[in-house]
Amino acid sequence: MKRRVDQAVLRIALLIEEFSESELDEAVGLLKQHGVGVPSLLSYLGGKRSGSREKNLSSTKAAQRTPPVQGRIHEIQATDPEKYEMLNEFQEKLRSGTVLADFDEMKKFGSIISKAFVPRKSRKETIPALIACMAERPFVDLSEIIGKLSSLEGSADGGYQELAEFILKGKRPQ
Repeated sequence: MKRRVDQAVLRIALLIEEFSESELDEAVGLLKQHGVGVPSLLSYLGGKRSGSREKNLSSTKAAQRTPPVQGRIHEIQATDPEKYEMLNEFQEKLRSGTVLADFDEMKKFGSIISKAFVPRKSRKETIPALIACMAERPFVDLSEIIGKLSSLEGSADGGYQELAEFILKGKRPQ
């Protein structure tokens, strides 16, 4: 019996992590409307949470500052296929650790790229936030930044300073 409870806990946690609070509220409303579901679970998912809402408020605010990645990426795929392909390749390099292998490097890079960048708790969670910030930049800037970043990989920390100068001023440091 405990195993099934553990499975339920994991599934509920995945739902809470995967969907925004407003999406869950809407889904719960539909379930209530059709008389489907366990009332205590629907109350919890429907926003009648007491302690967890305050705890998750700061992470919800952080998530609101960064545009939803999937929607933005699909938008770019339809409007600018080259930019989409470049972002997709960069995302794969990030996931594989080819570029910005260290979490601190990724956070530093993200803060250089955009003031709106908010690093998450882990490297895995930070990648979509970084991609969302990069998606806001023009294609020309993206290609220069990604090219410059790829050429700096493996160099000492001075390379990141050079990249920062390049991004902020648009020219190479002397």
